[in-house]
Amino acid sequence: MKSALRILLFAGMLNIISSGIHAQIVNSIAYYSTIRGNCGLPSFSPDTLYSAALSGGIRPYTFIWEKSLDGTNYTPVGGPHQGDSIYKPDPITQVTWIRRTAISGVDTSHSNAYEFYTNLQPIQNNVIFASKALSIPCGTSTYAPGLLNSTDTIKGGVSSGGGSINYGYQWFYSTDGVNFKQVAFSNASSYTPGNITSDTWFERVVFSPQHVCVDTSNVVHFTFAGLPGNTLIPPSITAACNAQVFKPGQIIGSNPGTGTTYQWQLGTDSLHFANISGAITQNYTPDSIKVSTYYRRKASLNGCASYSHFLLFSVAPPFSLDSISSNQRIDSATAPALLVGNLVTSGTNTVQYLWKISTDSVNFSPAPGTNNGTNYQAPSLSVKTFFQREAFLGNCSVISNIVVIGLNKVTVIKPPPPNGCSNIAQSANLGVKIFNRPNNKPTGAQYDYSIAITNFGPGTATNVVVTDTLPAILQYISGSSTQGTLTTSGQIVTWTIPSLAPLATEGIIITVNPTVNDQIINSVFVKGKECDPLLSNNKSTDTLNNPIPNLLAKDIPDIITPNGDGFNDSFTILDFLGIPALSDNELLIFDRWGNAVYHTKSYQNDWTGNGLSAGTYFYVLRINNGTRTQTFKGHITLLR
Repeated sequence: MKSALRILLFAGMLNIISSGIHAQIVNSIAYYSTIRGNCGLPSFSPDTLYSAALSGGIRPYTFIWEKSLDGTNYTPVGGPHQGDSIYKPDPITQVTWIRRTAISGVDTSHSNAYEFYTNLQPIQNNVIFASKALSIPCGTSTYAPGLLNSTDTIKGGVSSGGGSINYGYQWFYSTDGVNFKQVAFSNASSYTPGNITSDTWFERVVFSPQHVCVDTSNVVHFTFAGLPGNTLIPPSITAACNAQVFKPGQIIGSNPGTGTTYQWQLGTDSLHFANISGAITQNYTPDSIKVSTYYRRKASLNGCASYSHFLLFSVAPPFSLDSISSNQRIDSATAPALLVGNLVTSGTNTVQYLWKISTDSVNFSPAPGTNNGTNYQAPSLSVKTFFQREAFLGNCSVISNIVVIGLNKVTVIKPPPPNGCSNIAQSANLGVKIFNRPNNKPTGAQYDYSIAITNFGPGTATNVVVTDTLPAILQYISGSSTQGTLTTSGQIVTWTIPSLAPLATEGIIITVNPTVNDQIINSVFVKGKECDPLLSNNKSTDTLNNPIPNLLAKDIPDIITPNGDGFNDSFTILDFLGIPALSDNELLIFDRWGNAVYHTKSYQNDWTGNGLSAGTYFYVLRINNGTRTQTFKGHITLLR
């Protein structure tokens, strides 16, 4: 009987063990950052959430990350990291709670939730005032500032309007108006400072929960009035260049009253000063200086004293060499290669540049276009031209060498009289060229291009007509010419010149607007009344834009079957639309409720719908070819 009882008890214990009695799951998460939102911006990218504690249950765990827009109702976030123990959320566009659910067998545990904020209204009405006078009479050694407070109710730090949230406060003070220090235990909306003995500045910082929105108030400045009328007049010259030994002129100081005593001070910045030995007169002439130096004067009368404003005498460090390169020879009516300049410095200071242009190498003026960079791109030139660059810092500058852009000589070949011409002298060799065309331009972006015609001789060309036939996708805006008349009829622009002398060149600038982002081919013709011995240069053609090829139906699949059979196992964009580089693209995939289930940049044709149920999903694909971006949208059916 006892043996049978033992067997029954042992079997009961086995049943208890096999039933899976184990410790309850402990599941909590932590956040890497202290920042959980932003103010005034449309989205916020949270940092990573990770395990703070995870124990109990039976391993391995299954994880589901969930989000909520109200802090109560949660749904899975989806995406490729859904089952990971850590999670970096996608950018949010509204207040969102995120938590982790850990599953062990039949046991489920929800972690704590983190609330993230975005597009919160900035804090408003953070204005403070003093209850007592800000100007403290001369002769006062200590002063009690009294209560610092504000009248308006603080608003902001929430999704819209004011809202009733608990704001945090912190008061700060400064004795120089620049460096502020935290006042200990001053976290109320108002503050009563202790006694002060010198000029003191106060400000208040207000922040919303989790310090998402922060705002600093105006500054309240208590001034020990001191001695009025202590002012300085600087000499005419207060700066020197290239680290010269600088001897400033006399500084003229005011006389606040009979019996005033003085002490002049100097410093290497505007905050820290030391007395100048023996400098106790009303006016002062500084000794020679080699570095930038600040001066001020202390004036005292009848127990009252004040410091004047400071004067800065600056000495700029020497400039490094200013050099540009290089001389060039170009054809007339063409632009030279980029003019390149070295980097100029003055000590640790950043200098500025101004490129200059001249036609005689003596009288220079600011160059046209963007002329303040390290390098410079000159426009098309028709005469010998000189360039130089000035590097400057404040009133100090250094001038570079001069480079010259010369023009190639035009050699006129005297061909035999062309057919139908009895005298070569009566012929005129006209040539035309389109130049200075930009790179790819999107729809609606106006741009200019130029046409130049040259008569290579030997005779004068008369009744010269230039015809520019614009393609249908170009809209004519305006045109300007140096000579002749300009007319338009439909897509044809006609430029007529009465005469063009041998070796003469004329130009025209035309402004257009592309109405379609597609390849543009433009052809220009020139002809005159005289016989032309060389017709090959009477036409010029230019091509603009190399658009992304249009997608064909076969390029993006509408179904994938990730079953490992080697066919349609992943979302594969065939040949990636003919674009060699896969790095500049972005793919987003959504479920039928609009939730993003996949997002990546530099997509590599490897999405298999991992962890997702069979069904219909929607994609947005953006591709950039270096000049513009195309967006493609569609649906994809996932079959299991």
